[in-house]
This record gives sequence, structure tokens and C-alpha cells, in this order.
Amino acid sequence: MPVGLLTDIADTFSLTEASAGMLITVYAWFVMLLSLPLMLVFCKTDLRKLLLGTLALFCGGQVLSCISTGYGMLMLSRIAVAAAHAVFWSIASPAAVRVVAPEHRSLALSTIVTGTSVAMICGLPLGRLLGVRALDALEDDLFILLPDGLHFRKSGVHSHSVGG
Repeated sequence: MPVGLLTDIADTFSLTEASAGMLITVYAWFVMLLSLPLMLVFCKTDLRKLLLGTLALFCGGQVLSCISTGYGMLMLSRIAVAAAHAVFWSIASPAAVRVVAPEHRSLALSTIVTGTSVAMICGLPLGRLLGVRALDALEDDLFILLPDGLHFRKSGVHSHSVGG
């Protein structure tokens, strides 16, 4: 939830800018507070299953954001997305380097960084153009397509737990 869309979020959900700002603050706090505990809980989980579960939680939280009818529901949806965020960024790099040949690991990592940069650069203009709810729906659609692009089974990569 980009800070640059604060006024749009407030307008879309009929909130004050302070209440919309609290959504962003709570999101950031939950990402920070949940990252280590969630990774300790899930460190022995198969990486593929954890990544797909994280994407499912992200999508569910985004859908809930799109259909939120009140501030409480919207806050819960953002907390769900924050939990997914906390796990995703802890496992994205290890997942990327495990699904490619050793000589392509730097390319895999640079793709993650590039994707993040493009999302940040395009997110604000798209949010302004499409609206916050439509942007959430678009993010949801893109993340639903992501597991097809991972090709875990096709690449011959063996399942690994996050911890090794």
C-alpha cells in the first residue's frame, strides 16, 4: 500500500487521511513484528508449499481489501497481506536461487530486485489511474498467475525446506 496513494485510499474508503495513514503504519508494524516469528514457525516447511501458501494469503488479503465494507475489515485485510509480505520477502531470494542453475543465480536475484522496482514505479500511477480497489484486484490477478511462472515441477528442482 504505497504512501503516495494515501489520499486516494482515504477517499475510496471514506476515511480521514489519519485513518488511512494508520492502515499503512499498522501494516509496516505487522511486517516487522511477524517476520522473525513466522519464519521460525515455518522454517522446516517445504519451500514450494510455503511460497504458494504465502501467495494464497496475499491474494486472500487483497480480495478482502477489494470487498471491504468497513474500516475494521479493511484493517484485517491489510494485516493478512502484511503477514504474507513478512514471509514472502524472507523466502523470495532463497526460492529464486534454488530454481535456477548456479550460473543464473545473479540473474534470478536481479529479476526480483527489478520486479520490486518496477512495481514501486508503476504502482502509484496505476493506483491513481485505476483506483485503489482496482489496483488491489490487479495485484491479486498477477499473483494468481505467478505460481504458473515458477515452474517448480518442470525445472526438476527438488523440494527444500526454508531452513535448508
